[in-house]
Amino acid sequence: MTALAERQPLQIGVSINPLVSVVAAIGGQAAQTSLLVPAITDPHTFELSPRQLRTIERSDLLVFVGLGLEFWARNFSASQRAKLFLLGKTLLEDNPHVWLDPTLLRSRLPELADRMCGLRPELCATFQRNLSTYQALLLQLDQELALEIKGWSKKNFVSYHPAWHYFAKHYGLTEIGELKRGHMSDISIQELQELLKRSHNSGASVFLIEPRGATQQVSEFATRLGFEVVEVDDLGLAGEDYISLMRRNVGALARVMK
Repeated sequence: MTALAERQPLQIGVSINPLVSVVAAIGGQAAQTSLLVPAITDPHTFELSPRQLRTIERSDLLVFVGLGLEFWARNFSASQRAKLFLLGKTLLEDNPHVWLDPTLLRSRLPELADRMCGLRPELCATFQRNLSTYQALLLQLDQELALEIKGWSKKNFVSYHPAWHYFAKHYGLTEIGELKRGHMSDISIQELQELLKRSHNSGASVFLIEPRGATQQVSEFATRLGFEVVEVDDLGLAGEDYISLMRRNVGALARVMK
């Protein structure tokens, strides 16, 4: 690597909005992040534009979730695949929403910092220092959320699609079921009937909707079925950092789960 290249910030393409602030926290001033899937866009229906393809080409590192979320990356070239860091690489399940459990996210960040170190060895101490600082913030966040959720009287819920599986598992909640499968296909009428039966038997009265689905229609449908509806957000607002996103979601849930 030339001296000029070493002075340039690492160019890091990040697939989804919640991970931008995470990557930026570790990279600091030595990294420049570019979001590939806009915050307002549903990753399940996203298509790469020529501009985003150029971002991928000029990136030194691509931070993706994997587990099928970035389906549009299946035809990546060998050189593009070599740039990938997959957040969900170590998981045996096929649900990609790993970032919604702060402990799963936290467990993968040392390897991400190591990848950055491999690209800029002279800045490795900085990356590791930034990692340590951010890991402490994630630990504090996890403890804060766990304390809040521990006091909730309601522990069961139904969701629009299975984004909250890892979140629920970590914090002692139970996702009874969902209206959409992992890649947004509808469940059958029979599956819906079974879901309603499980919800009734478990006492689940809360239904989680998300801003990128058919929000109004789903909300009205869930309300007619007798659920109390709350909007949560797995991808966040444009520019919203990960820690703020998680606090916002738990705050929204607290209003109906306490």
